[in-house]
Amino acid sequence: MREPTLSDLRIALLRGVRTTSPLRAGDGDLAFERHQLLAARFLRTARLNRRPGAKSSEGWLTFFREHFPRGAEHARLLWTDWRKPLLQRGTAGARVTITHGQADAHWTRGDPGEGIRLVVDLESMWADFELSVESFVDACASDRPRAKRALRRWRESTWTAGRFNHPRPAGGIYWLDPRLSSASTATSLEPVVYTLRPTGT
Repeated sequence: MREPTLSDLRIALLRGVRTTSPLRAGDGDLAFERHQLLAARFLRTARLNRRPGAKSSEGWLTFFREHFPRGAEHARLLWTDWRKPLLQRGTAGARVTITHGQADAHWTRGDPGEGIRLVVDLESMWADFELSVESFVDACASDRPRAKRALRRWRESTWTAGRFNHPRPAGGIYWLDPRLSSASTATSLEPVVYTLRPTGT
């Protein structure tokens, strides 16, 4: 198996972040889930960029300072009131309002009396993330030790499909798509079950 490249890393970080079709006004549940995915992808990228020995929160702040197109002014707020509630509690934070299809409101401050500190629009944040990834990959391309560290961390956190024989359950079985970093499901006609395992084990 060939060694992964920065191009592979870029593709993996951006794969599946955007929906294939525009979200409609009534797609609030889907938009919320996409905010969760985006927060997770920001966190993963920040961890790949993190300096050795730095805490996750420090890595997040550094990533926003170095690569986020809007800078790090609200990075700590995003850490506590966007990432944490979305990923740890499955809810929105008290000081960040999440939206979709509201590009004009993105990165604005609401009425402090209503407790709204910052508006994060999904589609606009997708674009911000894509620019952040491009900046991160460009930085790695010009810094060999950083690139080596990022690719090693990415390789260690990548999952691939493994296979083991198993009696066919009633109604067929499901398999996980073996493409890198994928977890789509489909019915398989083979009497095997696919499972995910860390790459290299």
